[in-house]
Amino acid sequence: MNIWGLVAVIVFYLVILLLGIIAGRRAKHSEKNANSEEIMLAGRNIGKVTAAVNFIDHMDEINQNTTSPTNM
Repeated sequence: MNIWGLVAVIVFYLVILLLGIIAGRRAKHSEKNANSEEIMLAGRNIGKVTAAVNFIDHMDEINQNTTSPTNM
């Protein structure tokens, strides 16, 4: 077993975890009033027609995935 390779992978994931925690704390402090819709749309507005078409397409995709014989 390559112990140094395992150590390198563990250190890599710990660094990624630490960076995620730091970024999460900074984001929490910098945007106190941001809700999930503002974050997803990056502060932009979408029209009602665009939202309806997107919703219908998403529902159709979910329906196809749940009724497909390949999922059984």
